[in-house]
Amino acid sequence: MRKLLFTLLALTASISGFASHLMGGQITAAWLGTGYDYQVTMTLYRDSVGIPMYASETVNVSVDTVTGINPNIYSISVPPAVNFGNGVEEYTYQFSVPFPGPGDYIVYWNNCCRNAAILNLPTPDSWGMLLYTKVHVDSTNSTPVFLNPPIPIAQLGVPFTYNSLPFDADGDSLAWRLENPLDQSSASTTGTLYNPIPGYVNPFSDTSMPFTLNPATSEISFLPNTMGHFVVSLAVDEFRNGVKIGEIRRDMQIIVLGSSNTPRLFNFTSNIAPVQNRLITVNSNTTLHLAVSVTDPVDNDLISINAAGRAFLLNNPPVFTTYPVTGGSTNADLTWTPTNNEASNTPYVTSFRIGEIHAGVTFYRDETFQLAVNRSVGIEDVLNNNNSVWGFNQDMIIGDIKMNSTAEVSISLYNMTGSKVAEIHNGTLQAGNHRFALDAQQFSQGIYLINIQVNNQPTPAKKIVISR
Repeated sequence: MRKLLFTLLALTASISGFASHLMGGQITAAWLGTGYDYQVTMTLYRDSVGIPMYASETVNVSVDTVTGINPNIYSISVPPAVNFGNGVEEYTYQFSVPFPGPGDYIVYWNNCCRNAAILNLPTPDSWGMLLYTKVHVDSTNSTPVFLNPPIPIAQLGVPFTYNSLPFDADGDSLAWRLENPLDQSSASTTGTLYNPIPGYVNPFSDTSMPFTLNPATSEISFLPNTMGHFVVSLAVDEFRNGVKIGEIRRDMQIIVLGSSNTPRLFNFTSNIAPVQNRLITVNSNTTLHLAVSVTDPVDNDLISINAAGRAFLLNNPPVFTTYPVTGGSTNADLTWTPTNNEASNTPYVTSFRIGEIHAGVTFYRDETFQLAVNRSVGIEDVLNNNNSVWGFNQDMIIGDIKMNSTAEVSISLYNMTGSKVAEIHNGTLQAGNHRFALDAQQFSQGIYLINIQVNNQPTPAKKIVISR
């Protein structure tokens, strides 16, 4: 199979006149912690049997986010190649940009030409490849990033699932969409830097599983029904307070190969039952045990399991444990006890990337879960203890309670020997202010304690002195 893979890649390069060595990439920018200085990272993916990388690449930075005109130009030497696997190399270019001040900028790169073997673009070698990111520069903001690298190889007739895992460290909201791949146009004639390539269609797929981008998880899925090269362009928009402030894009090629490989089997168990779309809701201070297993009973291929997602970037991340591969099967466990600090209105999208090596080719597939963390309702969230005031006046015990939310509340009066002498309230209290009054003439003078429990959780006792 390795021979087949390299033969296919070599054929692609020869068809396109060796202009097809680049398979995609993305650009991101991270604030360096002082002023308006940023580190720009451009990642490019290369077909290893194409022509060598150029000695340097030119990246442009412009304040005009529409036309990209009058850019500052940065020339960056080619970095060392990293073996990405499956005949692909990864190159990571990094350089610093001292932006002149706050505002919106565009960072872009263009290359000619695209792979002539791409099937879902008309005359693909007549179009270039444009990568860009729109950067909102302020005193802290960074662009979103992708936590998962691309998957360049798919298998004919086998479901393909891939999750790029968009993530924003600043907590800005993200939305993703599929877009036409871009070529750079002449801003002087079109008024814009961008030229969405016309005639683009999604990668060819069986109608039983069409090419789809999940709006909740960002997972791409389809059932390949045609061998060959396909290009995919994913855009991620960054929003703050409902206003779009930035954008990143990833271009990637997916090569669909025919193979005798029998796909591995994936299974999982969880101590917390998932709902539709593998959504698992965990209450704070409750432990989640999510166990996954992968087996290949037919081919007995070597299996790998990795996990990624924003939950692993937390101060209290999940613990992910993998076990040795035995006889074409392996297992892994994700264990996590989130606290109220990890409670979030947005689920933690988590991806298990399963790899299967068959005849020299590694077929990957992402298995995506959503881990939602509910905030545990503690006393401090329900009862503002500073607004629970009790006193004695004219033979009456008077109490005022402010409830921040609805809860089950019991209020009792105890003497100093620890005996309960009266029940003031036992039941539901709605959010808001409440007053209680208890006739104290039946009690002798002395010190008493008001005991309050909220959802069966005790609060500090309140001291009452009955005197006449």
